Amino acid sequence: MLTPYTKDFEIVDVTSVVICISLGVWPAIVYAVSAMMVSRIFGPSEWFMFTVKDSIALSVALAIIPWFYFIWNGNMIYMLFTFTALRYFMYMVATVFMEPDCIMLELYYTSISIPVACIQNSIAGSVLGGYLVNLIGSGIRFHWELPGILLLLLGGTYLFRIMSDENIGEWLHPKPVKIDYTLPPEAI
Repeated sequence: MLTPYTKDFEIVDVTSVVICISLGVWPAIVYAVSAMMVSRIFGPSEWFMFTVKDSIALSVALAIIPWFYFIWNGNMIYMLFTFTALRYFMYMVATVFMEPDCIMLELYYTSISIPVACIQNSIAGSVLGGYLVNLIGSGIRFHWELPGILLLLLGGTYLFRIMSDENIGEWLHPKPVKIDYTLPPEAI
């Protein structure tokens, strides 16, 4: 039940905007859609149509965001706020066309998710934004910092998901399973 609220605790937004600025729109769209559709690490049990609509919204927002790179003069925080607004607007447009009966539910989830996304994007953008632009902009070559940072962020997000689950006690202290090797009476 926490997935609609925690979907923005991901680094896909920041890295896809940085890839869009540094390498272009199409590499960013390929990265973002594959990160959303294939990995599903941030919401493995979420409804598939939710992921499809979010991928469409992400792609459209990434296609528009280079214009705002010039409007905001490269300010990463303003670009991430604009990207978040575009993404949620396009998500609601996709909901109107693809699932008009779910519009009220999506408005409820979106009203909670937008402040979370703004806080997360402002923190991630101020901490990682300029660094990632310089790192990717200097050329595609192996850097030890990028996999380390992404591993920490992905690991922290995964641990946050596990720790926020209701069955944390069972995860920390699993109960032994008793296996009965006898046949049931009707099998004899």
